[in-house]
Amino acid sequence: MIAVLIGIAFLGQVFSIFTAFELRFKITSEVLPIADENMQRYLSDETVKYNWDWMQRDLRCCGDRNYETGFQSWNSILNGDVPDSCCHNEDVGCGKGKLSRQSNRQILENLGIWKDGCLDILINKMKNDVVPMLMVYSGVGALIGLVELITMVLGFAYVAQISRRERRNKHMTDRTRPAYGNEEEYLPSLTSKETNF
Repeated sequence: MIAVLIGIAFLGQVFSIFTAFELRFKITSEVLPIADENMQRYLSDETVKYNWDWMQRDLRCCGDRNYETGFQSWNSILNGDVPDSCCHNEDVGCGKGKLSRQSNRQILENLGIWKDGCLDILINKMKNDVVPMLMVYSGVGALIGLVELITMVLGFAYVAQISRRERRNKHMTDRTRPAYGNEEEYLPSLTSKETNF
């Protein structure tokens, strides 16, 4: 039973290693997800609003793509405003009118908001932080999988050895039991004229 459970764990380990390699490939493939459709629901869906606000606060970013100009992606959605979570010092209403002031270059530099797009920062963090961890996870997972495989094989070999020993002991017990009669009657007689051929 233990060997079967370890076999199931081994299959799960192989699947998790495969998933880690697949995730690593997706992160390094340079394909950025499209966030426009998600951003369009910022005002109508509280979950989307919470997720964008949390990500913008945590990553110190604003909008979806591009460094230095990522905040401009909110212009078509919030009509000249950015979410308050884009502000350096977040207060209620601090993002109002920030995009309508960007005609003057000096004012643009002092908007008091994060300017880099969140997806670019997120992809960069994933490449620098997550990909190395996935490689370590895959290596450790392969070692654990190898130990599980060896343990499973040894478990099945041990069960096979126990089965052989039990069959041998049963066979030996059956031969020495008197209930089977006289063993000599199954052997060829030395005094008879019968041959073994």
